Amino acid sequence: MDWNDPDTLRDLADRLARGADEVITVQGPDGPVTDTVERIVARLGMPELGGSYFTFSNENNYMIWTFLKRCWEQGWLYKSRDVMPWCPRCATGISQHEIVTEGYREMTHPGVTLRFPLRGRPGESLLVWTTTPWTLTSNVAAAVGPELTYVKVRQGDEVFYLSKGTISVLRGDYVVLEEMKGTALEGWTYDGPFDELPAQQAAGGPQAHQV
Repeated sequence: MDWNDPDTLRDLADRLARGADEVITVQGPDGPVTDTVERIVARLGMPELGGSYFTFSNENNYMIWTFLKRCWEQGWLYKSRDVMPWCPRCATGISQHEIVTEGYREMTHPGVTLRFPLRGRPGESLLVWTTTPWTLTSNVAAAVGPELTYVKVRQGDEVFYLSKGTISVLRGDYVVLEEMKGTALEGWTYDGPFDELPAQQAAGGPQAHQV
């Protein structure tokens, strides 16, 4: 399948308009690919359909720079002024996406608090907060604010370290044992949530976990 071919893209657009759940088969470089029209469109540019959207690929980056270099040599690049939407509050430009979607909506995203056991400190753990739990499989570090105040808390038989401002996440009785700045935690190592996975071990993830 030539995913850069306009006729192919128009055909997919027509099929998508008629019914996104229609199952179709297209030819990929390694053989046929069968899926719904909607999912085929979502996979355009992926290797199985004969393309590449890997922005971290050196080949792609070099091609982009080569293209820009040739544009410069032809005199097609120039410095000038343009009119653009501007946010006076944020002192930054506003993208077209932010305009066509009629700005931002106020939303509340759920957060996840989890425990990272500290190495060399039996019974002690970091309490880590994130709104992107799907990134935990590739976690390599826990970030702390150097000047933020953190607390060492005993709850039952366990000891937790967390920021003083988020102590409300604890449920039940607890005792604050000590307060410290984030710099005091720097360099500590911990066990990640997926260290047993072969992919993590092969990539050296367990050795990388550090505050």
